[in-house]
Amino acid sequence: MAQLILAIADDSALLSRLGGAIEAGGAQPLPVRGVGALPPGPVSHRFVVLAADGDGAFDELCARLPASAQLVVVAPRTDLGLYTRLLAEPRCGHVFSSDEAGLAGLAVAVGKFVSGDLFGIEKYLPPETPVVLTRLRDYAGRQRAI
Repeated sequence: MAQLILAIADDSALLSRLGGAIEAGGAQPLPVRGVGALPPGPVSHRFVVLAADGDGAFDELCARLPASAQLVVVAPRTDLGLYTRLLAEPRCGHVFSSDEAGLAGLAVAVGKFVSGDLFGIEKYLPPETPVVLTRLRDYAGRQRAI
């Protein structure tokens, strides 16, 4: 049985697009039309995708999530300040834009959750893109690599 991922968006067209990205990542979406449509009380899902811009819906949802939840936010605009605020929430590990590139990234993130293969930048790159790995042994080596 496929992993069930809660998908929340006020806009039905965006909710449908979130569902498509979740399915592309190998999971089954459970679509909900806005945070207000959730049943009262804590949200029991481990993985949640929310289309939001950091407004009250984001704050309301975060207050209802368990500490172990993994939240992915799809933001309507590319805004570094917004992304930083969203990522300050400990359960929010990913923020994507709502364009096609962002939804492709969402599919990759869902695939990581489903497979448990969490590490590696290559998942976000086009197939056959060369990836060079460098082992960093200390802070000085990290500084040289940067």
